[in-house]
Amino acid sequence: VGRSAERERAAAGALPRPSAGGRAMGADDDQSGPPSDNLFVTGLPTGISEEEVTDLFGSLGEIKQTKLLPGALKTAALIRMSSLDEAQFVVENLNGQVPDGFEAPL
Repeated sequence: VGRSAERERAAAGALPRPSAGGRAMGADDDQSGPPSDNLFVTGLPTGISEEEVTDLFGSLGEIKQTKLLPGALKTAALIRMSSLDEAQFVVENLNGQVPDGFEAPL
């Protein structure tokens, strides 16, 4: 799924299913679309706040926008970083990792 199609589905409320265990996707991680500064992050714990997501990802770069997408079992988020380089850095450093205070990888 390309980034623009993903954004259209997100705006319409029809997001792709989170992968098991979760993962941070964006930058050049998704091979079917061009690199993007927009990250789709799955595997966030239920009940996490937008502020907590912003704090976690803001420690790795400047965030332009955060949209929390709560789910029944897990939560996802759309995070727009201020640059493609920052988005790539986040993917390289958080994808598959378990941040402090989390029980499962992103």
